[in-house]
Amino acid sequence: MFLIKKYFCVLDDNFIIKNISPELAVILGYENSEEILNRHLAIIFPKYFLFLNHGTDFKNSKTTALFLSKSGESVPVFIKLFKKESGIHLKVKIKKSQALEVLANYQTFFNNINQAATFGIIIFNDKGYVVHVNDSICRMYGYSFHEIIGLHGTAFIHPKIHNEFYRLINDVKSGEEFSVKSLEIRKDGSIFNSFVEGKAVYTKFGKFLTALVFDVTDTVEKEEELKFQKAIFKNVFDLSPVGYFIYDENLIVTESNKAFLEQLEIRREDFIGFDINRITNKAPFNLIKKSLSGEKCFYDGYYTSLLSGKTIYSKALFIPIKYKDKNWGIGISLDLTKEKQIENDLIQKKQFYESLINTALTGIGITDVNENFILVNPAFAHMLGYTVDEMMNTPLSNYTTPRQMALFKKQTEIRKQGNPSVYEASLVNKNGNLMHVLIHASPMKNDTGEVIGTLGIVIDLTYQDFLTKQITTLTEKNESLLKEVQEQLQSVFSHLKMTVPMLLEISHAVFDKKITDEQKQPLIDSLDKYLFILSNTYQQVEILSQCQKANYKIRNKKRSLSEFNYNLQTFFKQKSEQKHTISSIYFEKQDGDKLIEIAEDAIFKAFEFIINNIIIRHNTHYIYVTQLIENNKISFVIKAKAMESNDFVVLRYFNPTTLCFQVSSKLVNLQKGTMECIDDKVLVEIPIVFALSESNKEIPKFDYKNIYTTKIWSNFSLMIISENITLKTLTEQLLSPTEIKMVIAPCGSAFIPFIMHANYTDIIMIDDNLANKDGIDYQSLCQRFLPNVPIVGVVQGNQILENSYDGVILQDKNFQEELFMNLSKFLEYGKPN
Repeated sequence: MFLIKKYFCVLDDNFIIKNISPELAVILGYENSEEILNRHLAIIFPKYFLFLNHGTDFKNSKTTALFLSKSGESVPVFIKLFKKESGIHLKVKIKKSQALEVLANYQTFFNNINQAATFGIIIFNDKGYVVHVNDSICRMYGYSFHEIIGLHGTAFIHPKIHNEFYRLINDVKSGEEFSVKSLEIRKDGSIFNSFVEGKAVYTKFGKFLTALVFDVTDTVEKEEELKFQKAIFKNVFDLSPVGYFIYDENLIVTESNKAFLEQLEIRREDFIGFDINRITNKAPFNLIKKSLSGEKCFYDGYYTSLLSGKTIYSKALFIPIKYKDKNWGIGISLDLTKEKQIENDLIQKKQFYESLINTALTGIGITDVNENFILVNPAFAHMLGYTVDEMMNTPLSNYTTPRQMALFKKQTEIRKQGNPSVYEASLVNKNGNLMHVLIHASPMKNDTGEVIGTLGIVIDLTYQDFLTKQITTLTEKNESLLKEVQEQLQSVFSHLKMTVPMLLEISHAVFDKKITDEQKQPLIDSLDKYLFILSNTYQQVEILSQCQKANYKIRNKKRSLSEFNYNLQTFFKQKSEQKHTISSIYFEKQDGDKLIEIAEDAIFKAFEFIINNIIIRHNTHYIYVTQLIENNKISFVIKAKAMESNDFVVLRYFNPTTLCFQVSSKLVNLQKGTMECIDDKVLVEIPIVFALSESNKEIPKFDYKNIYTTKIWSNFSLMIISENITLKTLTEQLLSPTEIKMVIAPCGSAFIPFIMHANYTDIIMIDDNLANKDGIDYQSLCQRFLPNVPIVGVVQGNQILENSYDGVILQDKNFQEELFMNLSKFLEYGKPN
């Protein structure tokens, strides 16, 4: 039984709702009819196209259908259609029955399946207008459901495919298959590729065309990409300057491009089919073989062809590929023979120029147009007391005064104009001291000729100024020395003038046959005396000559004061008993047990010359020597008396003009002592150098590498001055665990500029064999430019030059112990492990 209610709906020719019963709108779930007006009929009647096709004759059209509510539920209705001038009129009756509800449920089920499809479904009428689509079509084309309904197929199908579309609409018959690769146009105008399958369906409502649309954009793009890649590979393979060859799993060459054949200068017919197993160079062969196991391999090196004998430098890549279940490989070779030669040449030139820059004794610096350093060499950095890294990318203004910086800016402007110049300036080193420098500046240009910086060659005039002062000092010293030598020569001539004529005169008298033997004896004694004087003079001249050449060495000996006085008294006794110096020598001394270091041989030689002069030249017979010890000095007062006099003799023939005085004074000076003659006495003063006792020198026999931490002196630095490679190497090996910073100083002429600009060091070690070598006083220079820094000398045996070191290391079997002992006097040890 049906429950029937009548309603109405009015449409225009495009099936747009213009009027509807308010009650029908409410039944369909809408709040009022306004919510539905001006919307397409498909919103309430999705399958309208089965009944209301374009061009349909609406006379007496009646049918049963399903409307769609706002909530998506199906509503069974009976509709009657007729057309008036005002539009298409639908009379609607709502029906309720169990059968129709089942039909509505089936319809809902069908709609859900239809909308769930991943491909698009379009239903066209026989005129080509869209009457139905699923959700996938809306997503594909970018239209809403109501926007695409009623559109003609040509509105979203590319013009190139219109002929195929009209064939589907007009020519395809029922049961006939239709498919085409199509181009579709989205709402936003973009195009995508599709594959369309279509069929014609005939119903009692007319002919409909169903099209299934598949979006194959990704597939088409992949196919196009594959074609493109194939074309690229073929072009690259055939035309590339890079060499390519292909080999199979048996290492047989199957293909090669022209570039690889030209690299090795081989023919194609000889190379295709070549067995790679024949390669004798195992490095590339092993990599090619390894690539067949699925691993990319790289080769970088020289290769010589077996077919042509040509050698090239190649960078090669061997790539594994899999094709039809077989392993293949592609070899890619880049011939870099010329580039390698250029690279080697550039490396050599770079090393050469870097060597020139880094080993140059003059400072070299490059600044950009903003006066920032972009390059400095070690000599320039050392000149200013910095490291190269500290100076890089820093402004020039860091190393000069504001006033001087104005000068540099003017020079930069000159450089920007492309002009070089030479000028003097002042720089400030790390210690804040001004340095007088001479700068040769040239502009640096790029390839276009634009000035990009300044190259400066810096010469430290401080050293030149120092040398000028040294030359002045040496000139004055040489003049003084020349005067001293003249006085010494005058003294020698005086001795010879007095002695030689007497020798000749006495010699003639001795050999005169007219005199008796008794008369000859006094003459022989006189001859003997003058020969003694001549011998004494010769010894003095020899000592002066050695001192003048800085070759006269003295030997410090460790003696207690009592031992020294005993030896001195023994010397006086022997001297008093000599034939030509027979006299009485009285020695008043002060004994003691303290251990001193003194060159007693040189002191005894000085006393010998003094006593000879006093006895022979002043005709004395009694010598009085008084010793006094005070203020760390040993003083001697020497006086003399004649045979028949109680007064001390005035020593008028012992003065700075006499050779004897000069030689004796030189020997005393070598001990840092002084000597003077005042009227009737000679005063000699020698500083006392106290020596450590052997018990105090003893140190534990430890293995320093194991007992102490490896960083016991990591905060200290040691400067080593030696030409002995063995000594330097041994010292570095022994001290390396302590992590002390070791600075190896240059020797010879390079030492002076080095020490002038040397950074502070905690201790200096000098090889004693360098003392006064090449006219350089290493110890004095160190004391001048690094004052208050302890200096330790390394000597062989007990031989010590006139230099007095703060410590002495003997080069013998106990070198390691003495090295650590002396350094530990001035450096603090780390804590034992």
